Amino acid sequence: MIKSSNVKLIPDQSVLKQFSLCGSAKLLPKGEGRSYRVGNAVVKHINQDSAESSVWIADLFHRIRENNFRVARPIACDSGQWITPDGWSAWTFLEGTSHYADHIPAIITAVKEFHQALRHIPRPVFLNQDSPYQRADEATWGEPPQHLPVTVASLVEPLYELRQPFTGQEDQLIHGDLNPDNILIVPGQAPAIIDIAPYWHPLEFALAVFAYWIGPWKNDLKVLKCFSSINHFKQMLIRAAIRMPLISYELKRAEDNERYRQATKLIIQYVKN
Repeated sequence: MIKSSNVKLIPDQSVLKQFSLCGSAKLLPKGEGRSYRVGNAVVKHINQDSAESSVWIADLFHRIRENNFRVARPIACDSGQWITPDGWSAWTFLEGTSHYADHIPAIITAVKEFHQALRHIPRPVFLNQDSPYQRADEATWGEPPQHLPVTVASLVEPLYELRQPFTGQEDQLIHGDLNPDNILIVPGQAPAIIDIAPYWHPLEFALAVFAYWIGPWKNDLKVLKCFSSINHFKQMLIRAAIRMPLISYELKRAEDNERYRQATKLIIQYVKN
C-alpha cells in the first residue's frame, strides 16, 4: 500500500538506497515529471490509484522474453517489492531515440514479436476500472457517445460512418499507446518498447495506433504503405482515429482538435481510395 501522505516527487538518497542505486537523480524530459535517471536506472513515482496495474506490469516485464524487441526490466527495492511504501519504482534504463523513420519495418516486426510474447497473458482485472481512457476506448469499439460537443462530434462522426465490423482477429493484451516516444531506436539493436498502456484488443490495433501517430497525425499518408499487409488495417486505423480525440475530450483537452481534424480528413481519404 502506497502511503497517502504528501510525497515529494523527487527521489532523495533514502529512495535510491532502497533500490541500491547511487548517484544524482536527473529529471527526464518526458514521464510527466515523475521519472528520473540515476546511472543505468530510471526511478519513477507511482500514483496510488495505479499501484495495482504498476505491480502487474512489473511482474509481466520481469519475466517476458525478448525476441527482436527490447524492454526495460523492473528493479526490486530492498523489501523485495516492486514499489516502495512511498510509491517509487525503478527500472533499467534503455538507450535510444525516437528517430523511427528509417526503422519502420524493424519496428513493425518488434511490435508483432512483443505481442506474440503477450499472447497468452490473461486479461487483467484492472482493465475493468472506470477511467477517461476506458470510457473513450469503449466508445471507440461500441456505441458512439451521446451529446458530444459539435467540435468533437465533427472529428469522430465521419469516422463512425466508415467503421465496419470485422472477424477473425482475437483480442489479447496489447500496448495501446505506441506513439514514437514509446519506441526507442539504437542502430544495430532491436527496437525497445516502453511505457506499456494495457488494453484488450487485437494486436493489429496496436500497429494501427503506431501508424496513426507517424502517418495521419504527421500529415503523411505515404508511410501507411508499410502497413498494407496488416489484417483489417483500415478498420483498425479508423478506430485509432476515433479514440484519440475521444480521449482528449474525456481529459478536457481541446488544444489538438485541429490536428485531429486534419488527421481525420486524411484517413477518410485513405480509406475511400
